[in-house]
Amino acid sequence: MEFWVTQTFNGISYGALLFLLAGGLSLIFGMMRIVNMTHGSYYLLGGYIGLSAIWCGGNFPLAILAGALAIALVGVVEWNAFLKRLKERDVTLDPTMVAYLTGRDLYHQMYAPWHAKYTIPTLWDYYTSNRTNHGSYFYYWTTWDEVAWRNFYRVWMEFLNDYKNMGGRVTASSDAGFIYNTPGFSTIEEMELLQEAGFHPLEVIRAATLHAAQTLFKSKGTPIEFGVVRPGLLADLAIVDQNPIENLKVLYGVGAMKLNDQTGKVEWVGGVKWTIKDGIVYDAKKLRDDVAKMADAQRRARPATTNSTVPKER
Repeated sequence: MEFWVTQTFNGISYGALLFLLAGGLSLIFGMMRIVNMTHGSYYLLGGYIGLSAIWCGGNFPLAILAGALAIALVGVVEWNAFLKRLKERDVTLDPTMVAYLTGRDLYHQMYAPWHAKYTIPTLWDYYTSNRTNHGSYFYYWTTWDEVAWRNFYRVWMEFLNDYKNMGGRVTASSDAGFIYNTPGFSTIEEMELLQEAGFHPLEVIRAATLHAAQTLFKSKGTPIEFGVVRPGLLADLAIVDQNPIENLKVLYGVGAMKLNDQTGKVEWVGGVKWTIKDGIVYDAKKLRDDVAKMADAQRRARPATTNSTVPKER
């Protein structure tokens, strides 16, 4: 009986040691583009394969190579198998990458050109770092933090692009209202992120329109009623005077900056001119002006109550 008790405790302690080893490797390699602690099991398996190779041949460099190649092969098989399983189950990926975009570049998001005009002070207060509001966690955001997030986004984007290339459905949406993501503008940012991930702009637009509609109507078990220009469907359109395939930035409410070679001055071009929802035409500029007036009225009534101020347009 004493033998089995001793062996049990030996097994538990040895297992705990292996867990710490795998977890430690996961954290280390997590800073090198792998962020899931479960990958520790792969590192451990690679170590066992390398150890077996040493026992068989006694060649340490060859053992390292064998372990690395074996785990690379396992990883590729598992990656593709997971994507295939998602595709077989008709899963829609709705990444909302923009929700945490600020993590990649805090100052870039803070000084976005639309904040000064369209972000109301109460929302800006909510964005500003504090330990109470959801998502306002930039207490002392460092270059290390931003690099880690950029590395994570590379893996995330590779995953989304591979799923899209496999024929999977990916949509474009946002989790606006948090982390310097002002509603309306953040959706276009999400579309730009999909292009960064490897989507062609036409695929980006499909993600924001057709694929989104298919996802919404899938649960209803009925054909889509919007999401594509087709006779018999509701007319949901955003009308711009520029080419979004050339530059998705023209879809922003403020448009895109462009140098006028005739005048030598920088101008704002594009911006949605008209929005058609269910066949009803709205003047998009007037809608934006309404939002700007709401924000301006609140700024006059009560300025932002934090130490941060809404940055001016640049």
